[in-house]
Amino acid sequence: MNIKIVYLIILLISISSLTISNIYAQDVEVSTETELLSAIGPNKTIKIKSGDYYLDSVNFNIINNPNIKYDSKYDGIIISNVDNLKFIAETDTELLINNPDTPILNFNNCKNIEITNAIIGHDDGANQCMGVVLNFDNCKNITINNTELFGSGIAGFYLSNVEDFRFIKSKIVDCSDYLMWLSSCTNINFIDSEFSNSGKYDLINISSSNNILFENCNIISNYSDDYMFKIDNSYGINLRSCIIKENDVRLFSNDDSNININNCTIDQEQFYKVKGDDTEGDDDSYKDDDGDESDDKGDDNDDNEE
Repeated sequence: MNIKIVYLIILLISISSLTISNIYAQDVEVSTETELLSAIGPNKTIKIKSGDYYLDSVNFNIINNPNIKYDSKYDGIIISNVDNLKFIAETDTELLINNPDTPILNFNNCKNIEITNAIIGHDDGANQCMGVVLNFDNCKNITINNTELFGSGIAGFYLSNVEDFRFIKSKIVDCSDYLMWLSSCTNINFIDSEFSNSGKYDLINISSSNNILFENCNIISNYSDDYMFKIDNSYGINLRSCIIKENDVRLFSNDDSNININNCTIDQEQFYKVKGDDTEGDDDSYKDDDGDESDDKGDDNDDNEE
């Protein structure tokens, strides 16, 4: 076959694919819980009108959507196998549930998900929550932008087998037990964000993960009887230009060697026990590797590539 004809066929196939993709890309404006959940699917931008959305108040028997299911006992709303989905909320938009035992939203096997300008959490009346706010399992290329995740959920989110996650100009506040859990994750970035008024146990849990960046973040007014950073079999954890202050935490980390700290302000008095010391005292504080106390901790090691 003439090579020009082959090139022409390839070009036509490429154009056809792009055209089909554009045809099925949809912008959908929603103003009720049923409309929002019914709209969830691939290649969608869901524009959410301002208001409070109680997502578990919906009659799920009338929602014919193969991409979501609902488990009222354990998992709550589960979004599965969806690519290229954006939630763009108007100002003062809250995504809520009444059930204290489940996440607000679960994402399983999803790619290219974006949540912008939302406030997400359990309703104020949902006491003694057992669910996190958001759960991502086996997902890739996730962006949370200008969004607040609030408690009384036990943590802002749980990430498992997640790659390329961005938390930008967003907040985790008032969570009862932790700030976050990361398990088997890579390329996780927290930029210009705040983590505050949360905790009981280890605040930031990182397990079997790598290339984790906190940049221009504030970690303020949290509480823990244990570690601020609990690290297990992980590396490439970078803190850049962060402020860590006014917390009440037992220890900074169980593994200082895998945290690279540059140009950060760290208040020493917030750590009330030195690693390896079971006594409390006025001199207990987080220390550099050489044992010197410092409000600003940095090192000369090159940061790992993001």
